[in-house]
Amino acid sequence: KDFNGLRIAVDGHCWLHRAAYSCSRELSLDLPTSSFLRYIQNMIEMLAVNGIRAGDILIVFDGDALPNKEETNRIRSESRHRHLEIAKQLELEGNMAQAIIHYQ
Repeated sequence: KDFNGLRIAVDGHCWLHRAAYSCSRELSLDLPTSSFLRYIQNMIEMLAVNGIRAGDILIVFDGDALPNKEETNRIRSESRHRHLEIAKQLELEGNMAQAIIHYQ
C-alpha cells in the first residue's frame, strides 16, 4: 500500500521466469500454452488491489545477452538440455512427478 497512486516498473523477465513453473512441461516441449499469463494477470491484480492502476505498471524487458555471462549462459543451456532429456525419459517411464521436476 506504500505505492498507492505511484507508477512502478517491474522486471518482466523475473515474472516470466516465475510464471513458467506453472507450465514448464508445455514450454519445454514447445506445446501451445498461455497458462503462464495467469501468473502475470494475478500479479497485476495484486498490484491493483493495493492501489496501483494497470496503466501505472511498467513491465520492463531489458537488454541483450551480456558478453561477460557467455560461459554462464552456455552452462545453463547445457543444464536445461540435460534436464529436458531426463524429464522426457522419466515421462516415458510413467514417472510424471519426477519428470515435472526436471522440466522445471
